[in-house]
Amino acid sequence: MGIAREAVMAEVSALTDESRDQRGAFVPSHNRVGPSPHYPSSPTPHWLTAPPIRYLELDVTEDCVLRCSYCFRRNKQPHRMSWETAKAAVDWFMEASGHEKRVSIYFFGGEPLMCFDLIKQVVPYAEREAAKRGKR
Repeated sequence: MGIAREAVMAEVSALTDESRDQRGAFVPSHNRVGPSPHYPSSPTPHWLTAPPIRYLELDVTEDCVLRCSYCFRRNKQPHRMSWETAKAAVDWFMEASGHEKRVSIYFFGGEPLMCFDLIKQVVPYAEREAAKRGKR
């Protein structure tokens, strides 16, 4: 940890300690007082630490066979996500999900099944990567 970051964290910690002493340390999202349930040994105060990510949405294409007038994608482009991009996203997600044991990947887009070959690559890859980390 750099010196500047340590100084900032010390100042934030002092301010939050003072505030906690004045108001009490209640974190509504955790409905508890005390260390973070996500990172119990984190040097960062738990109310400044985001929980691990549980879901990944892969927007695999904007393309669609339909042209619905109510569609939010008004200017559809035929772009499709590459395998390299999808793999990089899955790799990042597996790390960002931290200690979460259950993770989910959603395929989204104009019509994701237009990229079915990509989905057939991503699903087994994600399952293998999850299994390596004790996730499902």
